[in-house]
Amino acid sequence: MGPAVAMEHCEHPSTVLTVLTCSNGTQQYKRHCRRCHQAVGGAVKKAEALRENPYPPPFDVEARERHWRELQERWQVQHRIQSEDAELEQRQWRERYEQHLGSPEWRRAVALVHKRAGGLCEGCLQRPATQTHHLTYLHMGQELMWELVAICDECHRRISEKSHA
Repeated sequence: MGPAVAMEHCEHPSTVLTVLTCSNGTQQYKRHCRRCHQAVGGAVKKAEALRENPYPPPFDVEARERHWRELQERWQVQHRIQSEDAELEQRQWRERYEQHLGSPEWRRAVALVHKRAGGLCEGCLQRPATQTHHLTYLHMGQELMWELVAICDECHRRISEKSHA
């Protein structure tokens, strides 16, 4: 049942006294929430329960299971919608990013960053810089030059391995 529990919290606004027949045949008197069908509080003493209601209805196990199934189904729908939204957002971001990489602004930024680095990789300071790497994408499209570094293929590979680990 898992994630459905976190999705909905019930304050148990209305309870009903019921009798629950346990697997060993004994009976327990318990209050159950009319909304979520969960037991509320501990067992009620038989004498007290029968004074309150001499003929309490049996606890409806099927209603509780039905409620949990409905919660689970709602959680699955919500999760699917959130996943689809996240995938769409990721695709749209990627499209904007690819568009930016083809822009004159990006080419100017690359030239400035490689000029600042003197054509050397800012990762190893040994090999020629062949790529420009974002340290953050926070200002993607309007990058501050210190957010970009000139790096070689080897250092870029090392960075990519770490970020996907």
